[in-house]
Amino acid sequence: MKDSKRLLVIEDELAIVRFLKSSLHATGWHFLEARTKETGLQLASAHRPDVVLLDLALPEGGAIDFIKALRQWTSAPIILMGSRGQENIQAAGIEAGADDFLMKPFSPQELIARLRLALRHGENRIEDVPLYDHLGLKIDLVARRIWVHDKETHLSPLQYRFLAELVRHPGRLVTHDELVESVWDGKRIGMDCMRVFVFQIRQKIESDPSKPQLLKTEPGVGYRLEAPVGASSTVVPLPQKTGGGVIGWSRRSAPSKPRRTFSGRPACRQAGINSSLTSRQWRQDTECCYPRHSTTLK
Repeated sequence: MKDSKRLLVIEDELAIVRFLKSSLHATGWHFLEARTKETGLQLASAHRPDVVLLDLALPEGGAIDFIKALRQWTSAPIILMGSRGQENIQAAGIEAGADDFLMKPFSPQELIARLRLALRHGENRIEDVPLYDHLGLKIDLVARRIWVHDKETHLSPLQYRFLAELVRHPGRLVTHDELVESVWDGKRIGMDCMRVFVFQIRQKIESDPSKPQLLKTEPGVGYRLEAPVGASSTVVPLPQKTGGGVIGWSRRSAPSKPRRTFSGRPACRQAGINSSLTSRQWRQDTECCYPRHSTTLK
């Protein structure tokens, strides 16, 4: 192994840590160790490991929480370590985002083979950046904290989840359906509710919510968080008008004036969205972020 690869091990049993160190002593791995999920997340953010080796037996469900937190911002391969009788938590770990499983006890040869396999699977992954910093907005996906012009800002859990999904795809258009699936777990969310929700986020992160520079709308399609300079982005072109009118818009079918009220407040509340928006705020959002001749998704 020509280049030193970084291995993060989260294990609270010292005997196993010593075994892992001795097994990998001559293989060129740079060894990082943590006893708790909190320390593991800090090391992952600071050192960007190539592979993570995670003990399933961390107390209080720490392993599953660690996987979910790590998968908020990185696709680094995760190998679980566990014993017989842990099939349920093993399945939960794989479902949460882990890639492989090592049954204890295992030999040094099996450990090295699994690490090499994980490296091959992770060769084409995009370099993960847990920090978004652009136009005064800073988001730390590891610490789950947000600052606007160096002042910490607090979002609701649902607002943070929405924004974090956009941060993971900076500069890319994320469609309404993709956001519904990732943020609301596939529950039906109308575009009116989504617009109220986005308006409320803009009030917290934009210098001038009436002229958003960060959280942009692609009418009838979805939303985009502007990418910092130098960040990779994939811009998805806007869809053309479709036969059923589900996605897209046209001058012929669109109303000449934007709607200023909506009747979906019970549905918004069921989706966890506070729908108390004044007529003036609704008009402001419509005029700043939607063209005059536009329709909304049904």
